[in-house]
Amino acid sequence: MYKGLFEEARRVFADRCGMRLVKAFKEFADSGHLELMTCAATHGFLPALSAEPTAVRAQIFTAISEHERIFGSKPKGLWLPECGYYPGLENILAEAGVRYFFVDSHAIENADPRPVSGVYAPLFTASGVAAFGRCPSTSKLVWSDKVGYPGDHNYREYHRDIGYELDQNYLQEFQYAPGIRTHTGIKYHRITGPGKDKQLYNPDRARETAERHARDFVARCRDQAQRLSSRMPYPGVITSPYDAELFGHWWFEGPQWLYFVLREVATQGGDLGLSTPGEYLKNYPVQQKATPTPSTWGRNGYAEHWINPKTAWMWRPLHESAVRMTQTVQKAMKQPRPRLDDRVLRQAGRELLLAQASDWPFIITDGTTEEYARRRFNDHIHRFHHLLNEYEAQTIDEEKLCVMEHCDAIFPELDYTLFAPK
Repeated sequence: MYKGLFEEARRVFADRCGMRLVKAFKEFADSGHLELMTCAATHGFLPALSAEPTAVRAQIFTAISEHERIFGSKPKGLWLPECGYYPGLENILAEAGVRYFFVDSHAIENADPRPVSGVYAPLFTASGVAAFGRCPSTSKLVWSDKVGYPGDHNYREYHRDIGYELDQNYLQEFQYAPGIRTHTGIKYHRITGPGKDKQLYNPDRARETAERHARDFVARCRDQAQRLSSRMPYPGVITSPYDAELFGHWWFEGPQWLYFVLREVATQGGDLGLSTPGEYLKNYPVQQKATPTPSTWGRNGYAEHWINPKTAWMWRPLHESAVRMTQTVQKAMKQPRPRLDDRVLRQAGRELLLAQASDWPFIITDGTTEEYARRRFNDHIHRFHHLLNEYEAQTIDEEKLCVMEHCDAIFPELDYTLFAPK
């Protein structure tokens, strides 16, 4: 089974996609099968960056520009990192040409004024950008490993891996370094139940379970759609966003389940249909106007996973760096700049965007690879100030600049003037 999966993955990646996955995504978007969105440039946690609007603007506009560079068109929607929303963010989104974004259910339920249709219809914010709310029932069915589908005992157990269980002499040939045990992705057991004792995985039984769960999911959504039709003047929308890593990584059978869901909707969906947010807004352009409440889809629904005693030390350096970047760019735009100065300012912008990534406080809060996150954050902050110190003193070390451009080679066409006020 695993040999077949690996060979198929190689065929798709190497032969079908030419080792460029964005090429396949672009083909599906051009043919109308997918509606591609973007995110913030480095998944910066925007509510915590909002004290410096230029930082938020740079995160959003850089992402829009990069999406257009890669796919040849601007995205209609934007995924707010961690669904992190604060009132006023929609103005920057509107300026960037974004038509819609997503928030968690309580952002819609507590909106001002209260929504007539709850999370089952988007809200138009004051700027005209639509906010879609996550449906809580479909989220729990798929996301929860306690009451949701992924916790079924027939599905593959994630944590047990042959890299830690089989004989070392047998594994030696396949290890990237002699004697180093690590995850291989090859796992022989099913969830079975709580506790350490696990039974062997049965792919056929797991596939049947995924098909059964897909039928259940579609039936529940179809029933929900029928109930909504009696209360709403137009079809309601069930918005079901999930982390992509759930499908195939944490939940091995997730891609199979998704396939069965799509097939079931096509054959047994009844009044239930598949749509994209852009299509929905095109078909139903009249919606209620309201302002969602500040929120995230993080732990407990707000910002505590990124702003807490363990991460408090990170935010002052980020705010100070954003202010310094804005002031430096403002001064630079008033006079001609040699090409080397442009390169320094562009690289300083990259380092600042990388320091703003929400990954670092998230990892530190979780305590998983905390030392790595601290080092990455501090490295980017240090490089940022080093670059601007050299720029201001006009003592630019071009060789060292080249090293930084090579190490942090993100956003090749970054417009550092985005860090200046509009």
